[in-house]
Amino acid sequence: MPALLMHTLVRVQSSIVPLYIVLNGSRGTARSMTHDTAKLSSGLGLGLSLGGVAGMIAVIASAYSSHIVGSSYIDIIAQMMMLHAGAFIAMGIAVALTRSRFVALGMLLVFGGLGLFCGDLALRFFVGRSLFLNAAPFGGLLMIVGWLFVALGGIARAFKRR
Repeated sequence: MPALLMHTLVRVQSSIVPLYIVLNGSRGTARSMTHDTAKLSSGLGLGLSLGGVAGMIAVIASAYSSHIVGSSYIDIIAQMMMLHAGAFIAMGIAVALTRSRFVALGMLLVFGGLGLFCGDLALRFFVGRSLFLNAAPFGGLLMIVGWLFVALGGIARAFKRR
């Protein structure tokens, strides 16, 4: 009878530790994979950090746009940042659970593209000039490539042999 691998998270001294339980017939053995905890927390930490930064910028841009001056540039920045804030958290969870390098790279590309895109729009609004020629379209292209990497990570996961 093949061994069954169960995965659960347990709390050990105020930290979450993955616990893998291998069940062989009626007897089960449990062992903690504490070295996996660092990998689990790094992907999740990155997603939460990027999501937190994007969410904070979204709220600031929304408040600025509604209370100080209405601008389509600032509105676009607020929308793009808020939409991606939740996505970064989800991508962080995906990286933590799957350890997919495609998703991790995709998350960083999306964040870089978002920063370039929104940064260029903000500079146009506040200073009146662009960051560099075609900075916003290049940022958009980086976001598209980043989302492609996320999709490829999902496809690779879906067809992974178990």
